[in-house]
Amino acid sequence: MSQCLALNTSTVRIMGKIENGIDYGLIMDGCMKDKELVIKGGSIGDENAVVKMICHN
Repeated sequence: MSQCLALNTSTVRIMGKIENGIDYGLIMDGCMKDKELVIKGGSIGDENAVVKMICHN
């Protein structure tokens, strides 16, 4: 929630899953409208999780 407040957005459309606990989506409003976003839980994923997030297309 605090991330949405910092981005001045109220809606993120979840578009899919990179792996369990790591989703990606599209910011639907605010100053970052139409930008892609990756959402990851704190201790979720293996040692390559961040690489998968960056390289995902």
